[in-house]
Amino acid sequence: DNAENARATAIKCDVDGRVYVATNMGIQVLDQTGRVNAILPLPLNAGQLTQICFGYKNFDELFVICGNKVFHRKLNVKGLNDFNTAIKPAKPKL
Repeated sequence: DNAENARATAIKCDVDGRVYVATNMGIQVLDQTGRVNAILPLPLNAGQLTQICFGYKNFDELFVICGNKVFHRKLNVKGLNDFNTAIKPAKPKL
């Protein structure tokens, strides 16, 4: 897709193998096979989405940088960060 809203700016994963992709449409949540399961919308007038990361004590909050603002959202999953040891998620359910 060459539409302007399809450009990815950041990618992160959670412990269950889902992939979180920051795009102009919002945070697209993909399963292990690459299907989009959800799109977390951005706040109105938030600005360009540039970065995402998991944080807080259990890494169960997703932080988003849009323009010069930082937003966060509590999730029911634990995220992986670059400094975590690699894990092998369960096989995808097709």
